[in-house]
Amino acid sequence: MDLSGKISKLCKENGITLSALENELGLGNGTITRWNQNSPSIEKVRKVAHYFGVSVDFLLSYDDALVNVTTPIELEQKLEMINTLHRFMANNITDLSSEDMKEIYNFMQFKRLEATKKNG
Repeated sequence: MDLSGKISKLCKENGITLSALENELGLGNGTITRWNQNSPSIEKVRKVAHYFGVSVDFLLSYDDALVNVTTPIELEQKLEMINTLHRFMANNITDLSSEDMKEIYNFMQFKRLEATKKNG
């Protein structure tokens, strides 16, 4: 999803129009829509990120893994789970065989594919 698409999705989920967001942030009408043709300044992207409580990375990334997160709280919960999984793997790495780690990786890939199909 492109930058203006992500911002439009966030607007819809938060009950604000793109035009109202632009007005609220002191941006000209149609500014955000034009960001797909002309790169915005990082300061303008920061304003939008701050408004919605998301990171600049989230807005600019092409990784749609977190696009289905609908609120900053859900994003925080998802990131906390990622950190928990990371800590678990780091603390138990010596107890797991290479084959065990491959199985875990393959299972995670399977679940990701399953979620992608489910979310359309």
